[in-house]
Amino acid sequence: MTYRFINYTPSILEEAWYRNRGLYIDNASRICSDLDTHAQELASWVSFNTNHLKNNTYDEKLWSGVDDVFSKFVYEKSNGETFTRIIEPLVGHFRHPYALPHCKPMNAEAVNVQDRSYVAFGGLKPLDNDVFFSGKHYLFDLGTADFPTSLGYLIATYAKIGVEFDRIWAWESTPRPNYWDSVPSEVQGKLHFYNKGISSDIDAQSHPLQILSKFYQPGDYVVFKLDIDNSELEMSVMKEIMEDENLQHIISELMFEMHYDSPDMERYFGKPNMSYIDVLETFRSCRQKGIFLHYWP
Repeated sequence: MTYRFINYTPSILEEAWYRNRGLYIDNASRICSDLDTHAQELASWVSFNTNHLKNNTYDEKLWSGVDDVFSKFVYEKSNGETFTRIIEPLVGHFRHPYALPHCKPMNAEAVNVQDRSYVAFGGLKPLDNDVFFSGKHYLFDLGTADFPTSLGYLIATYAKIGVEFDRIWAWESTPRPNYWDSVPSEVQGKLHFYNKGISSDIDAQSHPLQILSKFYQPGDYVVFKLDIDNSELEMSVMKEIMEDENLQHIISELMFEMHYDSPDMERYFGKPNMSYIDVLETFRSCRQKGIFLHYWP
């Protein structure tokens, strides 16, 4: 069954955060204090994400009471029925709300800065899985590092929501001479690993977006992760996606770590040219275009 994107509806939590965005421009500490203000909603978010994957499936009973916290993408099926996908709200530093020990709700236990359990992978109720997962399943990982840290995690996590990838493409610019040593035999036959950076030429046949366009067929499910720690190249890929409606439809789920200048994140990002507000506005704009976009930690 085919579908079309109708709209993106920010949650009450995300909308409240967005209304206060001007307060975060020159007052980074306000981000942290506002996380504490919304401690109850953040706890609901973390609890839902933890529980809905605990038994290797989405539990339908857990979906009640998430409307205030999770934002929504609304779609229409070819038969006229509508359905939604939930996605984590754009708040805090866009990652796990407990990821920074000095910038989290006071009574919450801190997690690793790269903890990914805040991500609402897939975002679908069980009855709607067939809408998105009816064709082939493809995974593109730009900036894959070592197998266990990226692809291994993604493959295992998507398996919990019923997605087994048919083909996988991965790029890593730093040398990984022993990369294949940790790749399970059942994955090796479907994985295309390139130990080099992606091309700066979007139109090159070797570019991930060209490979994606070549293989995609209607009904395929495409997960695309972008984290190559090269802002110029990353933004060239994002610009192409943001301006190409066909790519927006082809990519079912997009993950991107966009670096920005913030005292809280300086030890990880340095001082890039992007601001906190740049990230907030970019991600919100992408979602409003129908791009199911997660912030990758």
